[in-house]
Amino acid sequence: MSLFDKASLMLTPSGVKTDKVHSQKPSNGNGDFTFDRSSTATRVNKDGYIETVAADVPRLNYPLIDGVVQDCPSLILEPARTQLIRYSGDFSNAAWVKSGVTFSNNTITANAGSSFKNILQNETNDGAQTAFFDVEYIDHQWLHILVGSNASDTGFINFDIQNKVVGYSEGGFTGNVIDYGSFIRILVNFNTTDKTSILLSFIDSNAATRVPSSTSTGSFKLYRSQLEQGSYPTSYIPTQGSTVTRTIDLASKTGLSSNLLSGKTQATIFLEFDYPLATTSVDVFAITRSDSTNGRAYIWGSQIGFASNWNGTVQAISLTTTNKVIWRFNSLSNGSTFVAGVKGGGFTGTAYTNIDSFIFGGYGILKVKKLQIFDTALSDTECISLTQA
Repeated sequence: MSLFDKASLMLTPSGVKTDKVHSQKPSNGNGDFTFDRSSTATRVNKDGYIETVAADVPRLNYPLIDGVVQDCPSLILEPARTQLIRYSGDFSNAAWVKSGVTFSNNTITANAGSSFKNILQNETNDGAQTAFFDVEYIDHQWLHILVGSNASDTGFINFDIQNKVVGYSEGGFTGNVIDYGSFIRILVNFNTTDKTSILLSFIDSNAATRVPSSTSTGSFKLYRSQLEQGSYPTSYIPTQGSTVTRTIDLASKTGLSSNLLSGKTQATIFLEFDYPLATTSVDVFAITRSDSTNGRAYIWGSQIGFASNWNGTVQAISLTTTNKVIWRFNSLSNGSTFVAGVKGGGFTGTAYTNIDSFIFGGYGILKVKKLQIFDTALSDTECISLTQA
């Protein structure tokens, strides 16, 4: 018997509608997930474009590898975030202060002879933040993101947008380049103790200096921008005149103990997902019990394990950006975890009543690629095989 035949529930995100994520198995709807998000949100569609979806519509996000859209989407679940830039895609607006540059038809062009060539929007926030700009190379190679705090410079980072790489940085800033094919996203993570301003400027080279050179020439395309409080970036939130908050994504499935796992004393939960390893101390995924003791199996930060009255110790198993993990219940009072083909820790001694519900979502990004529930304890060999890269 194949593992597909063994599975009681099989979810490979592909079918959604308002308030619902459909599972492939069972076909009667008992495995479908309820979905909630009270705001609009954006995703990358199958053609590689960023598009907005309505409130309460789950997002099937198509990953990009080296600018190529992949065939299989993931269900993206994100925390609530607020876009702090008030004109995120309208760089002609006066809220964007332009020095030594002109903007026309999504193109920023350097003015000859100007000492400073940049575009700037002031904000009023502090703490851990992430900023990004979506840009396209035309004929100017080097850009520079500078962050100011309380009238002084906090730090900066340089980007080679022609070769799509991060350059020199100061101030403890970290950056990244994401290739969307038709454009790239240049992003920076930083931390300030006072108000911030985000400046995007022309520079001549990867020199260890914050001052853009007056000899900089050329143009580049500029499409979108984002500034949000948090240590990692989330999906684009468009604005037109005021800040906008995208609310939390939550997907849940209750009633497992009364249908798919009714009367069972064993179970295996397999999950394949992408994960940035950046969360607060709140679950982004939890399996909960049907009784009031609130035992749970979970992902929390860079850890997976069992907790509360499942009596398991926290398992500090290394998760990466792409993961295959298993929580296995050998009996009502014994279980194990598996990550990347390696058997980890588990729990013993305290019985659960029944696994009753799944909760996806929380305060970190989770991109669900596959979920399988088995009403039996798979063997070590099967668990190792399922979780191997």
